Parts: sequence; structure tokens; C-alpha cells
Amino acid sequence: MNTNFYLNRRLHINKTALASAKDFDPDFVLVFKGEFISNGTLKQLSESYSTYLFYIDVHKFKPLLKDRLQLFKAVFTAANRK
Repeated sequence: MNTNFYLNRRLHINKTALASAKDFDPDFVLVFKGEFISNGTLKQLSESYSTYLFYIDVHKFKPLLKDRLQLFKAVFTAANRK
């Protein structure tokens, strides 16, 4: 698929997330990974709602979440135990 498709999809996801939160007025927002949510959208959500992250790909944790962790009240992860 082309780059425009992904950019348009990301824009749609961000606009929909903000509009849905405003309409629904949730007690909290639970983000699953959040790879397609922009920092700006996360900031707006965290300013209005308690925002939490569920992130299972701990091996990619640092690169994706750089400069984002402060936007969440808590982060839930999964760990493999051997």
C-alpha cells in the first residue's frame, strides 16, 4: 500500500480518537500500543482524561515511547518468563 494511505489512516485515527473521547467523556482512556496516535493527540487526551498505556512489545519499548511516557498515568506491559 502507498504512503498516502497510511498517512490518511493515521489522520483519521487521531481525529476519531479525539472526537470519540469528547462525545463519550470516558472515566479513562486505555491506549493499546498507540503506534498510530500522534504525540499531539496523546497530549490532548492526557490533558482531559486519565490516560493509560497497554504495551506488550517490550522489545520495541524505548524507541516508540521516547518523549511519550509522561503522557500516561501508568504503563502496563507483558513479560515473558522462562
